[in-house]
Amino acid sequence: MQVRKRPAAAPPPAGTAIPLPVTPPATAEQPLRGILLVVVATLFFGVMDTSIKWLAATYPVPQVAFFRSVFGLLPLLPMALRGGGIALRLRQPAGVLLRSMLAPAAMLCIFGSFALLPLAEAITIGFAAPILMAALGVPLLGERVGWRRWAAILVGFAGVLVVVRPDGLTLSLGAGLALAGTAIYALSMVWGRRLMRRDGPTSLALYTHFVSIAVLALLLPWNWVSPTAADLALMAMMGIAGGIAVLFLTRAYQCAPVAVLAPFDYLNLPVAALAGWVIWHEVPGPHVWWGAAVIVASGLYIVHREGRSRAA
Repeated sequence: MQVRKRPAAAPPPAGTAIPLPVTPPATAEQPLRGILLVVVATLFFGVMDTSIKWLAATYPVPQVAFFRSVFGLLPLLPMALRGGGIALRLRQPAGVLLRSMLAPAAMLCIFGSFALLPLAEAITIGFAAPILMAALGVPLLGERVGWRRWAAILVGFAGVLVVVRPDGLTLSLGAGLALAGTAIYALSMVWGRRLMRRDGPTSLALYTHFVSIAVLALLLPWNWVSPTAADLALMAMMGIAGGIAVLFLTRAYQCAPVAVLAPFDYLNLPVAALAGWVIWHEVPGPHVWWGAAVIVASGLYIVHREGRSRAA
Protein backbone atom coordinates (compact mmCIF):
# COMPACT_ATOMS: atom_id res chain seq x y z
CA MET A 1 0.00 0.00 0.00
CA GLN A 2 4.30 3.94 -0.28
CA VAL A 3 1.73 3.96 0.56
CA ARG A 4 2.77 9.81 -2.04
CA LYS A 5 0.41 16.19 -2.74
CA ARG A 6 2.76 14.43 0.10
CA PRO A 7 2.69 14.35 3.82
CA ALA A 8 5.08 15.52 6.38
CA ALA A 9 2.40 14.82 8.93
CA ALA A 10 2.65 11.09 8.78
CA PRO A 11 4.69 8.46 7.05
CA PRO A 12 2.97 7.00 4.02
CA PRO A 13 2.07 3.54 5.21
CA ALA A 14 3.48 1.90 2.17
CA GLY A 15 4.35 4.55 -0.30
CA THR A 16 1.30 3.66 -2.29
CA ALA A 17 -0.73 6.73 -1.66
CA ILE A 18 0.15 10.12 -3.07
CA PRO A 19 -0.75 12.57 -0.34
CA LEU A 20 -1.21 16.28 -0.68
CA PRO A 21 1.63 18.19 0.95
CA VAL A 22 1.09 19.72 4.31
CA THR A 23 4.47 21.33 4.77
CA PRO A 24 4.71 25.10 4.55
CA PRO A 25 5.93 26.53 1.27
CA ALA A 26 9.53 27.63 1.09
CA THR A 27 10.32 31.32 1.01
CA ALA A 28 12.71 30.80 -1.91
CA GLU A 29 11.71 28.20 -4.48
CA GLN A 30 14.27 25.67 -5.69
CA PRO A 31 12.32 23.57 -8.23
CA LEU A 32 15.23 21.49 -9.52
CA ARG A 33 16.28 20.62 -5.99
CA GLY A 34 12.69 19.74 -5.13
CA ILE A 35 12.34 17.48 -8.18
CA LEU A 36 15.58 15.68 -7.34
CA LEU A 37 14.43 15.13 -3.76
CA VAL A 38 11.11 13.68 -4.96
CA VAL A 39 12.88 11.30 -7.34
CA VAL A 40 15.22 10.11 -4.58
CA ALA A 41 12.26 9.71 -2.20
CA THR A 42 10.49 7.63 -4.84
CA LEU A 43 13.46 5.26 -5.03
CA PHE A 44 13.46 4.85 -1.25
CA PHE A 45 9.72 4.20 -1.31
CA GLY A 46 10.37 1.59 -3.99
CA VAL A 47 12.83 -0.17 -1.69
CA MET A 48 10.29 -0.06 1.12
CA ASP A 49 7.36 -1.31 -0.97
CA THR A 50 9.37 -4.13 -2.51
CA SER A 51 10.62 -5.20 0.92
CA ILE A 52 7.08 -5.19 2.30
CA LYS A 53 5.81 -7.45 -0.47
CA TRP A 54 8.77 -9.82 -0.08
CA LEU A 55 8.39 -10.07 3.70
CA ALA A 56 4.58 -10.39 3.62
CA ALA A 57 4.99 -13.68 1.77
CA THR A 58 6.67 -15.20 4.85
CA TYR A 59 5.66 -13.14 7.88
CA PRO A 60 2.25 -12.04 9.20
CA VAL A 61 1.22 -8.60 7.98
CA PRO A 62 0.94 -7.14 11.53
CA GLN A 63 4.53 -8.18 12.23
CA VAL A 64 5.78 -6.56 9.01
CA ALA A 65 3.85 -3.38 9.85
CA PHE A 66 5.28 -3.37 13.38
CA PHE A 67 8.87 -3.46 12.16
CA ARG A 68 8.07 -0.87 9.49
CA SER A 69 6.98 1.47 12.30
CA VAL A 70 9.85 0.65 14.67
CA PHE A 71 12.66 1.13 12.15
CA GLY A 72 10.83 3.95 10.38
CA LEU A 73 11.01 5.93 13.60
CA LEU A 74 14.81 5.96 13.64
CA PRO A 75 15.34 8.64 10.94
CA LEU A 76 12.76 10.84 12.69
CA LEU A 77 14.33 10.73 16.17
CA PRO A 78 16.81 13.56 15.50
CA MET A 79 13.81 15.77 14.70
CA ALA A 80 12.24 14.84 18.04
CA LEU A 81 15.36 15.90 19.93
CA ARG A 82 15.63 19.31 18.36
CA GLY A 83 14.74 22.33 20.46
CA GLY A 84 14.67 20.38 23.68
CA GLY A 85 12.06 17.93 22.42
CA ILE A 86 9.55 20.59 21.44
CA ALA A 87 8.08 18.23 18.81
CA LEU A 88 6.88 15.97 21.63
CA ARG A 89 4.65 18.68 23.08
CA LEU A 90 1.09 18.60 21.83
CA ARG A 91 -1.59 21.28 21.94
CA GLN A 92 -4.29 18.82 20.86
CA PRO A 93 -3.24 15.50 22.43
CA ALA A 94 -6.62 13.79 22.12
CA GLY A 95 -7.01 14.66 18.44
CA VAL A 96 -3.44 13.74 17.55
CA LEU A 97 -3.59 10.39 19.34
CA LEU A 98 -6.97 9.47 17.87
CA ARG A 99 -5.84 10.40 14.40
CA SER A 100 -2.67 8.33 14.89
CA MET A 101 -4.85 5.24 15.41
CA LEU A 102 -5.69 5.37 11.71
CA ALA A 103 -2.09 4.69 10.68
CA PRO A 104 -1.85 1.04 11.83
CA ALA A 105 -5.26 0.33 10.28
CA ALA A 106 -4.12 1.78 6.97
CA MET A 107 -0.86 -0.17 7.09
CA LEU A 108 -2.58 -3.47 7.81
CA CYS A 109 -4.90 -2.99 4.83
CA ILE A 110 -2.26 -1.76 2.40
CA PHE A 111 0.39 -4.28 3.40
CA GLY A 112 -2.24 -7.01 3.09
CA SER A 113 -2.99 -5.86 -0.45
CA PHE A 114 0.72 -6.06 -1.27
CA ALA A 115 0.67 -9.72 -0.33
CA LEU A 116 -2.31 -10.42 -2.60
CA LEU A 117 -1.89 -8.12 -5.61
CA PRO A 118 0.84 -7.44 -8.14
CA LEU A 119 2.92 -4.58 -6.75
CA ALA A 120 2.12 -2.16 -9.58
CA GLU A 121 -1.63 -2.75 -9.19
CA ALA A 122 -1.53 -2.07 -5.44
CA ILE A 123 0.50 1.11 -6.04
CA THR A 124 -1.96 2.28 -8.69
CA ILE A 125 -4.94 1.93 -6.35
CA GLY A 126 -3.00 4.02 -3.82
CA PHE A 127 -2.95 6.86 -6.36
CA ALA A 128 -6.60 7.42 -5.46
CA ALA A 129 -5.54 9.06 -2.17
CA PRO A 130 -5.39 12.67 -3.43
CA ILE A 131 -8.74 12.23 -5.15
CA LEU A 132 -10.30 10.99 -1.92
CA MET A 133 -8.62 13.80 -0.01
CA ALA A 134 -10.10 16.40 -2.33
CA ALA A 135 -13.56 14.95 -1.72
CA LEU A 136 -13.09 14.60 2.06
CA GLY A 137 -11.82 18.15 2.36
CA VAL A 138 -15.33 19.46 1.70
CA PRO A 139 -17.16 18.01 4.75
CA LEU A 140 -14.15 17.83 7.09
CA LEU A 141 -12.32 21.08 6.36
CA GLY A 142 -15.04 23.19 4.80
CA GLU A 143 -13.08 23.50 1.57
CA ARG A 144 -14.87 24.73 -1.51
CA VAL A 145 -14.68 22.51 -4.57
CA GLY A 146 -15.96 23.77 -7.89
CA TRP A 147 -17.67 21.72 -10.55
CA ARG A 148 -14.41 21.18 -12.47
CA ARG A 149 -12.73 19.53 -9.51
CA TRP A 150 -15.85 17.47 -8.75
CA ALA A 151 -15.76 16.29 -12.35
CA ALA A 152 -12.08 15.36 -11.97
CA ILE A 153 -12.88 13.51 -8.74
CA LEU A 154 -15.60 11.46 -10.46
CA VAL A 155 -13.31 10.70 -13.41
CA GLY A 156 -10.61 9.62 -10.96
CA PHE A 157 -13.01 7.24 -9.24
CA ALA A 158 -13.88 5.80 -12.65
CA GLY A 159 -10.18 5.13 -13.17
CA VAL A 160 -10.02 3.35 -9.82
CA LEU A 161 -12.93 1.14 -10.86
CA VAL A 162 -11.09 0.20 -14.04
CA VAL A 163 -8.16 -1.03 -11.94
CA VAL A 164 -10.05 -2.82 -9.15
CA ARG A 165 -12.88 -4.32 -11.22
CA PRO A 166 -11.49 -5.05 -14.68
CA ASP A 167 -14.32 -7.49 -15.42
CA GLY A 168 -16.94 -5.04 -14.19
CA LEU A 169 -18.34 -7.60 -11.74
CA THR A 170 -16.06 -8.71 -8.94
CA LEU A 171 -13.83 -7.00 -6.41
CA SER A 172 -10.93 -9.11 -5.19
CA LEU A 173 -9.89 -9.21 -1.55
CA GLY A 174 -6.56 -7.60 -2.42
CA ALA A 175 -8.22 -4.72 -4.27
CA GLY A 176 -10.70 -4.27 -1.44
CA LEU A 177 -7.89 -4.05 1.10
CA ALA A 178 -5.99 -1.57 -1.06
CA LEU A 179 -9.09 0.61 -1.40
CA ALA A 180 -9.84 0.46 2.32
CA GLY A 181 -6.24 1.31 3.22
CA THR A 182 -6.15 4.20 0.76
CA ALA A 183 -9.43 5.58 2.12
CA ILE A 184 -8.20 5.38 5.73
CA TYR A 185 -4.94 7.00 4.74
CA ALA A 186 -6.72 9.84 2.91
CA LEU A 187 -8.89 10.43 5.98
CA SER A 188 -5.80 10.61 8.20
CA MET A 189 -4.17 13.16 5.88
CA VAL A 190 -7.24 15.40 5.82
CA TRP A 191 -7.52 15.12 9.61
CA GLY A 192 -3.82 15.94 9.81
CA ARG A 193 -4.38 19.16 7.88
CA ARG A 194 -6.88 20.24 10.50
CA LEU A 195 -4.63 19.32 13.41
CA MET A 196 -1.66 21.14 11.93
CA ARG A 197 -3.37 24.43 12.52
CA ARG A 198 -2.00 24.05 16.07
CA ASP A 199 0.44 21.10 16.08
CA GLY A 200 3.35 20.80 13.67
CA PRO A 201 3.93 18.07 11.07
CA THR A 202 6.93 16.69 12.97
CA SER A 203 4.78 16.14 16.06
CA LEU A 204 2.13 14.34 14.04
CA ALA A 205 4.73 12.14 12.36
CA LEU A 206 6.35 11.16 15.64
CA TYR A 207 3.11 10.32 17.41
CA THR A 208 1.89 8.39 14.38
CA HIS A 209 4.89 6.13 14.82
CA PHE A 210 4.53 5.90 18.60
CA VAL A 211 0.87 4.90 18.41
CA SER A 212 1.45 2.50 15.50
CA ILE A 213 4.20 0.69 17.42
CA ALA A 214 2.01 0.40 20.53
CA VAL A 215 -1.08 -0.83 18.68
CA LEU A 216 0.75 -3.29 16.45
CA ALA A 217 2.73 -4.66 19.41
CA LEU A 218 -0.59 -5.80 20.91
CA LEU A 219 -1.14 -8.01 17.86
CA LEU A 220 2.28 -9.66 17.90
CA PRO A 221 1.47 -12.52 20.32
CA TRP A 222 -0.96 -13.86 17.70
CA ASN A 223 1.06 -12.79 14.67
CA TRP A 224 4.68 -13.69 15.19
CA VAL A 225 7.19 -15.70 13.20
CA SER A 226 10.78 -15.51 14.43
CA PRO A 227 12.73 -13.71 11.70
CA THR A 228 16.05 -14.90 10.39
CA ALA A 229 19.01 -12.54 10.68
CA ALA A 230 18.78 -11.77 6.96
CA ASP A 231 15.06 -11.00 7.15
CA LEU A 232 15.53 -8.86 10.24
CA ALA A 233 18.09 -6.84 8.29
CA LEU A 234 15.56 -6.55 5.46
CA MET A 235 12.93 -5.34 7.94
CA ALA A 236 15.36 -2.71 9.17
CA MET A 237 16.08 -1.60 5.62
CA MET A 238 12.35 -1.45 4.90
CA GLY A 239 11.59 0.82 7.83
CA ILE A 240 14.63 3.07 7.51
CA ALA A 241 14.05 3.49 3.77
CA GLY A 242 10.47 4.56 4.46
CA GLY A 243 11.55 7.02 7.13
CA ILE A 244 14.22 8.53 4.89
CA ALA A 245 11.76 8.78 2.01
CA VAL A 246 9.36 10.79 4.16
CA LEU A 247 12.16 13.19 5.14
CA PHE A 248 13.19 13.70 1.51
CA LEU A 249 9.58 14.24 0.47
CA THR A 250 9.00 16.71 3.27
CA ARG A 251 12.03 18.72 2.24
CA ALA A 252 11.04 18.56 -1.44
CA TYR A 253 7.73 20.29 -0.79
CA GLN A 254 9.57 23.02 1.08
CA CYS A 255 11.61 23.67 -2.06
CA ALA A 256 8.96 23.88 -4.77
CA PRO A 257 5.19 24.12 -5.32
CA VAL A 258 2.92 21.10 -5.50
CA ALA A 259 2.11 21.67 -9.17
CA VAL A 260 5.80 21.39 -10.06
CA LEU A 261 6.53 18.26 -8.04
CA ALA A 262 3.29 16.26 -8.24
CA PRO A 263 3.97 14.69 -11.67
CA PHE A 264 7.25 13.20 -10.41
CA ASP A 265 5.52 11.44 -7.52
CA TYR A 266 3.86 9.16 -10.04
CA LEU A 267 7.25 7.64 -10.81
CA ASN A 268 6.20 5.19 -8.10
CA LEU A 269 4.29 3.19 -10.71
CA PRO A 270 7.14 2.41 -13.16
CA VAL A 271 9.45 1.72 -10.21
CA ALA A 272 6.89 -0.75 -8.77
CA ALA A 273 6.23 -2.29 -12.18
CA LEU A 274 9.96 -2.84 -12.76
CA ALA A 275 10.45 -4.37 -9.30
CA GLY A 276 7.42 -6.62 -9.75
CA TRP A 277 8.63 -7.80 -13.14
CA VAL A 278 12.24 -8.45 -12.07
CA ILE A 279 11.48 -10.18 -8.75
CA TRP A 280 8.05 -11.80 -9.16
CA HIS A 281 7.68 -11.83 -12.96
CA GLU A 282 4.53 -9.72 -12.64
CA VAL A 283 3.26 -8.02 -15.77
CA PRO A 284 0.51 -5.44 -15.12
CA GLY A 285 -2.54 -5.98 -17.29
CA PRO A 286 -3.80 -3.31 -19.71
CA HIS A 287 -6.55 -2.35 -17.22
CA VAL A 288 -3.88 -1.26 -14.72
CA TRP A 289 -2.19 1.07 -17.21
CA TRP A 290 -5.48 2.51 -18.50
CA GLY A 291 -6.79 3.01 -15.00
CA ALA A 292 -3.51 4.54 -13.87
CA ALA A 293 -3.59 7.01 -16.77
CA VAL A 294 -7.09 8.17 -15.80
CA ILE A 295 -6.24 8.40 -12.07
CA VAL A 296 -2.98 10.29 -12.68
CA ALA A 297 -4.64 12.74 -15.08
CA SER A 298 -7.43 13.36 -12.59
CA GLY A 299 -5.03 13.81 -9.68
CA LEU A 300 -2.84 16.25 -11.60
CA TYR A 301 -5.85 18.29 -12.65
CA ILE A 302 -7.02 18.49 -9.03
CA VAL A 303 -3.56 19.73 -8.03
CA HIS A 304 -3.69 22.31 -10.82
CA ARG A 305 -7.13 23.59 -9.78
CA GLU A 306 -6.16 23.75 -6.10
CA GLY A 307 -3.06 25.72 -7.02
CA ARG A 308 -5.12 28.22 -9.02
CA SER A 309 -7.70 28.53 -6.26
CA ARG A 310 -5.05 29.33 -3.66
CA ALA A 311 -3.30 31.77 -5.98
CA ALA A 312 -6.60 33.60 -6.44
